[in-house]
Amino acid sequence: MRGFALPRLPRAALALLAVPLLGISCPSSEPLCPQPEPPFAVRARFFDGPSNTLLTGPTPGELQDGAYRDSLRADGYNGDGLVTTMAAGQGRTGTYRLTAKRDGYAAYAQSGLRVRSEGCLFGTITLEVQLQPE
Repeated sequence: MRGFALPRLPRAALALLAVPLLGISCPSSEPLCPQPEPPFAVRARFFDGPSNTLLTGPTPGELQDGAYRDSLRADGYNGDGLVTTMAAGQGRTGTYRLTAKRDGYAAYAQSGLRVRSEGCLFGTITLEVQLQPE
């Protein structure tokens, strides 16, 4: 049985094949991040405090950093399609205050949520919030 042999290419053709590879290996001032869209600054899952049961469905709330405000929106779902995670602050670093209010539960607030990034590493904060019944 004979081995597989690659066709012989002229040197000019080999040079053209190598050109696209040069761009991949060259350092850049901007990091190449693999994410198709920026991650959220803060993600939160809400639980019933006394029973520690995950609360499904949207939990209204807001993320604030100075004059910047962003409403919480659905970001994760369970197998039945019910919302399990809320998030805000897409692709934005800062020091945030999260507020949330769900029917039947006391208002929730937490300040000092500091989100940083370094290159492609975005420091999303993930919270498991224990809501207390009213």
